[in-house]
Amino acid sequence: MGGNVSGSAHYKWREKIITNDYIAVHINPDDFFYPMAMRQGVVLEHRLVMAKHLGRCLHAWEEEHHKNGDKRDNRIENLELTTRAGHT
Repeated sequence: MGGNVSGSAHYKWREKIITNDYIAVHINPDDFFYPMAMRQGVVLEHRLVMAKHLGRCLHAWEEEHHKNGDKRDNRIENLELTTRAGHT
């Protein structure tokens, strides 16, 4: 493979990764939600689920609470949008 291969063609591509008990996913630079991505086009799945539900990118100060405490349960029914102050 060439040196400028990215996304799903890249040899290190993984659709989902686990980081600090959260699921993270890769998104492409042309994705509407890419501005929410962290380094290397990775976004936490629960943030992406909430953003897609709302139809907009989330602000950095917005957080999502997992109602049942399971950080890997990213069903919209299990997520609640809050702020950092409200999440503590």
